[in-house]
Amino acid sequence: MNSTKTTFNRILSDFKGKENPEAILIVGEDPLMVRLTLAWPNVLIVGAESPAPFSKQWNEVEQWNWLWQNVHFMKKDVHAVVGRTRLDTQLRSLIANRILYPDGTVHSYVLRFFRSRVIKLLEKKPVARRTAGIL
Repeated sequence: MNSTKTTFNRILSDFKGKENPEAILIVGEDPLMVRLTLAWPNVLIVGAESPAPFSKQWNEVEQWNWLWQNVHFMKKDVHAVVGRTRLDTQLRSLIANRILYPDGTVHSYVLRFFRSRVIKLLEKKPVARRTAGIL
């Protein structure tokens, strides 16, 4: 299992090293995808009890699928946060496009995009000032 974990972490790190900013376009302005992506780090992910064997001969798609075969998560945990509407389709899309990672993390460009949107919202929001009432 330790060898599998090492391989898992190495392969996952390779995928994270290949991130590109175009992933932001996939999440875009779809509110469900945004909510699902933001909820992902809060979903409990557990390693498979019997890890699938790994082959060094596999291509990227096979390696990506192997990573996901070696983890399990409860869809009910995701449902609790985002509801059931189109969840399976959106979840598959986010996984297939390598926006959600099987270790519970999210594509770094997408996270930076979300953070920049939050900062812009905070900059636009007027700050309520307290003044001492003088009678």
